[in-house]
This record gives sequence, structure tokens and C-alpha cells, in this order.
Amino acid sequence: MNSKPNDPLFRAGEFLLWIFMAIFAAGALLILLGFGTFMVWQTGLLGPIPESATGLDPTHFPELPLAMLLAFGATIMAFYFTLLLWRIVRSVGEGDPFSAENADRLKTMALLALAYQAASAGLFFLGITVARISPLEALVSGEELSLSALLLSLTLFILARVFKHGAAMRDDLKGTV
Repeated sequence: MNSKPNDPLFRAGEFLLWIFMAIFAAGALLILLGFGTFMVWQTGLLGPIPESATGLDPTHFPELPLAMLLAFGATIMAFYFTLLLWRIVRSVGEGDPFSAENADRLKTMALLALAYQAASAGLFFLGITVARISPLEALVSGEELSLSALLLSLTLFILARVFKHGAAMRDDLKGTV
């Protein structure tokens, strides 16, 4: 089976993954543009940064580059995660989804989900510092960390093992026929 399935859900999934990748790429580009602008402003070439430009008290400007870098990293991770998922979906269309390559992709996606959670945690605690609120107040306000990312990561690690085992079984079967 080397032809793409004529399944509307399959085609819609591929299309939506392309849209998400475009959104993540644009977001990363905008974050880099903001970071560059902030760094140029920090040199003083454009004069002092107006408070209205960031909405932050100038005493929190030192935290801003770190927040932008964390956000940039998270956006790049989301892009790469989506790209790997698109490649897995594409392998279904090529008729070979249970491959060692897809097992590696799933494992990488699991690691990306953990790394994304770490970047989110960094942004969460940076936000607490800048807003000068307690972690309990942040949790009550709905700014909590996601446990679903940990569950997603565990699920992807398990699926990676399943795919790896399936690929090994298929290779063994090819050797016996």
C-alpha cells in the first residue's frame, strides 16, 4: 500500500498540522524580532524603552530576555513536535507507520513534551517573580503547570516502545518468509 488513504480525516490532519507549523514558525520569528528589538533598545541607540512598550516596571527589564528566550525555545519545541507528528502521519500514507524511524520520532516527541513542560515551568516561576505573587496565588488564578504534558510524555514513551517492538516483529517476519 503506497498510495495515500482517501480519508478526509487523514487529509484534514495533514493540513491542520501544516497550519500549526506555520503558526509556530511565525510565533518564533516574532519572538526573535521582539528579542532583537529589546536588545537594541537596551543599548540605548533608540533612546529609553517606554514603559508602555512592555507593560513592565523597568526594574523587571532584566527578566524580559530570559522570558523571551524561554518562549522562543518552547515555540521551537512545539514546531518540531508538530513536524515529527506530521512525518508520522505521512508515513501512514506511505503504508509504513510501524517503523523504527517512527519509534524514534515518538521517543523524541516524548522528550520534547518534557522539555516543553520545563520551559513552561520556567516561564511560570519567572511570571511569579515579576508579578510578585505567591505560587499559591498563581495556582488559584489558573496559572498552574500542566500535568497532562507529563501524561502525554509517558504515553509517547510507551507508544515508542510499541512501535519499536512492532517494527522488530515485522522485520523478524520478513526474515522467515
